[in-house]
Formats: sequence, structure tokens, C-alpha cells
Amino acid sequence: MRVHRYDSGSTPPLDAARQLGRDWSAAISTAAAGYREHYRLLGIDDPVVRRVARSSLEATAAWWPSQADRLVATAEGAGIPTDDIAMLTARTEVLAAANESGPGECSTLVDLGSSVAFQTWDWHPQLVPEALWWRSTTADGQWVKTFTEPGMPAKIGLNSAGLSVNFNILHHTSDSSAGGVPVHVVARRILEEARTVDDACELARSAPVSASSVITVLATFATLTTLATLAAGNESPAAAAIEISPAGVAAVEPAGEWLVHTNHFLDPQLRAGGVIPPLSTSAQRFEHLAAARPAATTGLAALADQLCGTSRDSAPICMKADPSLPPTQRWQTLLSVRLEPRTGRVEYWPGTPYDAVHAGPCLRF
Repeated sequence: MRVHRYDSGSTPPLDAARQLGRDWSAAISTAAAGYREHYRLLGIDDPVVRRVARSSLEATAAWWPSQADRLVATAEGAGIPTDDIAMLTARTEVLAAANESGPGECSTLVDLGSSVAFQTWDWHPQLVPEALWWRSTTADGQWVKTFTEPGMPAKIGLNSAGLSVNFNILHHTSDSSAGGVPVHVVARRILEEARTVDDACELARSAPVSASSVITVLATFATLTTLATLAAGNESPAAAAIEISPAGVAAVEPAGEWLVHTNHFLDPQLRAGGVIPPLSTSAQRFEHLAAARPAATTGLAALADQLCGTSRDSAPICMKADPSLPPTQRWQTLLSVRLEPRTGRVEYWPGTPYDAVHAGPCLRF
């Protein structure tokens, strides 16, 4: 996967979305073609894909009208049908129609002591030959940096208010093909509008969704407040894993200085309806990260080295594609990223954490 850096500067959001479409039209068209083929292999008929995509766009227009306008503008800039942008943005919602199962995707760890968030992003390599780190300006003059697949509004990222977002897929019995607000749109709105964990939770709870994910949020002010004060309930929590499903939303707070999430529900009520695919390694990855307890580090390579530990490239957070599985079930770690919301620093490597350890200087944005 090639990862590009793209800066929209101070361009207003609608114009920035249209320009993004123009500048990345080839990559967006490639992504749309790749996902259409992926859905075909999963047995999701084109009419179902279009219906879910259109329903999700309508849900977005009702929940966050300006973002729906931006999706249309991106399609116009790219010279492709709006349905294609809607399909890309609603890819989690389309996949919910197939009850796709398999290993992955994504492992997240937040270190409150250092105010650092770490994540691996595991996905199908054939679907993402290219990806973007995109910096853009919000309507109120703040900035957002987000990693995203071409044509999609957001995924992992942080904002100028000092809040970071990590993003992991979940599965729940309430997931359906109804086509609700895409979870990628929820992540974008949190990045643009949230300043605290409570803000992020409120936004997540207001979105009528049809597919599940967890958005883990870290708020910078945790560095300015003692953990004891936070534990006493005198402040909004410094971090939370916001588990989102059609059945409801729950905020899982850290038990101490670390918050770990992979791909299974932690909230007791939502866990009762949670679905863990047969090939999932979510439990192993969770246990591995929960036991890591990394010391403070100054960069991605040092943190990744601690998180891999003595397992090195065999650590469960280093996902490798299994060639014996069909293409639709081949996951691998395509990105390792360290977010420092207090400084706005992003450090990443297009590969596993072990790759990041041995890559030389990691990349920054």
C-alpha cells in the first residue's frame, strides 16, 4: 500500500471535498472498482449495494447535511457517480449485509500516562493499493488530520483541539442492511466537532447506524489533570472506547493508564449480542496488548518494539495474509500509527509494527 500525504490548507470544506475528488480521481475510481468486485465475491448483489449506499447517504443527509453535500462534491470532482462515493463511504454498512467473517481488523492501545494512541490497521491489501493522510480545515477554522481510503471521509486521526480517534470494526446481531449513517461519517464528525470524550459520546449516540464499530477517543487534557482527579469523577473521562451498534452505544473507560480495544465488544450489555467471527484473532491481540504495559517512548519505532515484545514479527498484532484463504478473507496489517494529540504529531509506517521497528525513520504528517 502506498500512503500519500495531502493538505487542503484553509480551503472551505465543500471546496476541499470537490478538489480532493479532482486530485485523487484515479485512486477513487480504482477503489470503487475494487470494492464492487469484493462485494461480488461476497455474494452481495449490485442492487443491494446501491440500496445500502443510497440509504446511507440519505441517513447522512438527515444527520449531518453538510457532510452529505461534501460526498456529492467529491463525486463531482472525481467525475464519478455519487453512488460510488456513497458505496465507498458506506463500505462497513454494505459489508454488514453479507455478515462478512474472518480475521482482523485492527488493534488499538491508548496510553493515558503519555497521552499517546497507537493502532494497527488490518485490511484486504487488494482493496487499498493507495491511501491518504489528509489534512483539511473545518467550517470553524480548526484542522483535522485523518488517514483514509480514497473517497472516504475519515478513519484514524486527530484534530487541532487535541483529540485523537482510533477506529476498529465490530460485529453485532443487530447489524443489518438498512443503510444507516456510515461509521466513517461518525468518525469524521467526531474529529471535526468533538473537543472532549463527552462530546464524542454525544455525537455517536445521536447517529442512527446500521453497522457496528468502536471509535476510541483520547482527549489531551488528560496530561493536565491527575488520574486521581479523573477517577474521582471531577472531569470528563480522558479516554473512552465508544462502542457503536444499532442496538446502542456504550463508552468503555480505561481501568488504569491503558485502554485496549480490538474487535470484540467489552461493554457487558452489548457483548451479549456481539458476534466474533470464527477466524478472529481479536482475543489474542487484546491479551497481547493488555499485557504489554509499554514504557514512555518518543516515537513509533520504540513503541512498536515494546508492543511486539519477544514475539517480534510473530506477535499477534502483526497480521499476515493467509494465502490458503480466499481473497475476501485475507487480512494483513497495512498500517501502524502513533498519534500524539497534544502536539498534533502523526507518525506511521505502511506495514506491521515489526516493520516499523526496522524501517529506519518512520514517516510523519
